[in-house]
Amino acid sequence: MVLLGNCIAILSSLATPEQSMAIMDLIEERWDELVGEMPLKIAYPAIESHEWRIVTGCDPKNTRWSYHNGGSWPVLLWLLTAACIKTGRPQIARRAIDLAETRM
Repeated sequence: MVLLGNCIAILSSLATPEQSMAIMDLIEERWDELVGEMPLKIAYPAIESHEWRIVTGCDPKNTRWSYHNGGSWPVLLWLLTAACIKTGRPQIARRAIDLAETRM
């Protein structure tokens, strides 16, 4: 799942209302994988183990789910919030924002 593209599809009305609700359902159902400890992941799954060293050039800041390896929460949090508001499910955004506030 690419969260960025799905949020943009919802906001731009490229996703139908039914598709938009299915995306929101999926985010809730897969919360631990897509949001985890620090919202949010731009892509799932993250690059792990030796693979991330090859792709990122062994940069130590590119650990699993770091901002530089799939955890682009600064960009995605506002898009998720807007998509949640558009679909009438602001509680999902509130949950993600609350989590981000505790981690910063």
